[in-house]
Amino acid sequence: MVLVFPVPGGSAATDLAAVPADADWVLSGQCPDGAIANHPPDGTVQPYLANFAALGLLRAATVTGDVRYSAAAWHWLSW
Repeated sequence: MVLVFPVPGGSAATDLAAVPADADWVLSGQCPDGAIANHPPDGTVQPYLANFAALGLLRAATVTGDVRYSAAAWHWLSW
């Protein structure tokens, strides 16, 4: 799950630099059928937690402009 919150005294650039890395980690847990597994690459699929991962992917797409993240969230929804 990717969340971006401002940190008091922290650098926004540093926070935003972590977004693609976190989103890519979530993508590494996505199965070919669209399910998002916990603890990639060997985790189980827990839909409750995967919903949060999909929300994080959507936020990452908004922040980075990378459509791979929103496509992965839609793929999850189709699962």
